[in-house]
Amino acid sequence: MSIALIIIAIFIGVLLFNTAKFKPSIIDKNCGIVPYTDDKIDIEKAARNLSEAVKIKTISNIDYTKFDFDKFEEFISFIERTYPLVHQNLSKERVNKYSLVFKWKGKDTNKKPILLMGHYDVVPVERGTEKDWTYDAFSGEIAEGQIWGRGTLDDKISVISILEAAETLLKQGYIPERNIYFSFGHDEEVGGNQGASKVAEKFKKEGLEFDFVLDEGGAVIEKPMNIDKTVATIGICEKGSTNVKITVKGDGGHSSTPPKNTALGKLSVVITRLEKNQMRPEITKPLEDFLNIIGREMGYGARFAISNIKILKPLLYKIFEKNSMTNAMIRTTTAATMAKASDAPNVLPQKASAVINCRIRPGDTVEDLIYHIKKIAGDIEVEIEVLLKEVASAVTDVNSKQYINLCKVIKKIYPNVIISPYLMLGGTDSRKYEKVCKNILRFSPYKLTNEELATMHSTNERITLENYKRFITFIKVIIENN
Repeated sequence: MSIALIIIAIFIGVLLFNTAKFKPSIIDKNCGIVPYTDDKIDIEKAARNLSEAVKIKTISNIDYTKFDFDKFEEFISFIERTYPLVHQNLSKERVNKYSLVFKWKGKDTNKKPILLMGHYDVVPVERGTEKDWTYDAFSGEIAEGQIWGRGTLDDKISVISILEAAETLLKQGYIPERNIYFSFGHDEEVGGNQGASKVAEKFKKEGLEFDFVLDEGGAVIEKPMNIDKTVATIGICEKGSTNVKITVKGDGGHSSTPPKNTALGKLSVVITRLEKNQMRPEITKPLEDFLNIIGREMGYGARFAISNIKILKPLLYKIFEKNSMTNAMIRTTTAATMAKASDAPNVLPQKASAVINCRIRPGDTVEDLIYHIKKIAGDIEVEIEVLLKEVASAVTDVNSKQYINLCKVIKKIYPNVIISPYLMLGGTDSRKYEKVCKNILRFSPYKLTNEELATMHSTNERITLENYKRFITFIKVIIENN
């Protein structure tokens, strides 16, 4: 773009900025919503229950044969003992042995049912970091007004909160207006192919179609992206996760007489080129929806660019590329995560390979990705094998009744929060249910600081008692308002 064109674009942008209006949203007013309070939740008892759940080491493993399924049986037995009314009043089915499906029969079976989700498998603690925890990762310690341990944020909190809310309502003799299903997966952290996928297949065979699906995802974040506000983010779609293996061949032999370029050397060049030459950026519809709401809270320069997206895309791309998280919002990313070459230090590898984890944005395909890798490799001949093929999920309409109703429930818990849709960079089990629902919403109702958010999958994962009570309350309101 020439200097003259840039000046013209900026001039037009200034004119437009004076009259630009960000898209109206439910965030602009409370719509007469009365904040919800609940004094019927026994948070101390609920905290002990979550603590006990955390103590059970339901760790998933990419190698399915390495699951300790005795722990999963222990967890299932634990919730049977702890939530007797749920087990007496709801039907329960085990799918593929360890994933659980509950059905709560409602008054009007003609209405589409809803599905509340969670998963009870957790990631392991990274070796060598065990002593970095303030309290042991599987202690379930209740201290400092918090419950500590793996799963308190991801995602035993969802499972236990759903059960706590249902048990509380059942004590009050509550009967839902429509059928409500709970689905608790056992392998979400390693892809969900043995859990959520099987449950979704079961639902499909039964001819079920859900009004909406609610899973983990966004949260209430304090001061995200340097905004001096609290923002509730609802995941309306998620990027795809695709793994490709790149292999480069070379001359083998003894390392004492190496060729000018070894297979490993050439592979490293390809990886470096990929890092320097990223896939093309794009402001997708989910990102535009996000910016239309968040933009008004940002600084003048960002507001100026966002309010004139069509004209100033190059400027926005430059802004987003400065941060790894925002950069991932605008493009398909490629990250080299695993590599293999020779088995001995003095042997030249005849083949060198690397696994590239690619997070595919809406609009890109796996074929686009492969074309990009081959183009970037250039004069270096590469073999590409697709190990896992998963594109971006479908996008939930932010104008849908289901999305708007979720916003209203959030407002009952957080009256002054800003609510925004967003594109999830990670993956969840919820995408498996696209075959039985078009309104998939991803939101966890805890309010986190950036420091607390960073403990997910990391050291000192924990949740405050206040957040835990909010979670249970939120699920109660979801059930009561559907």
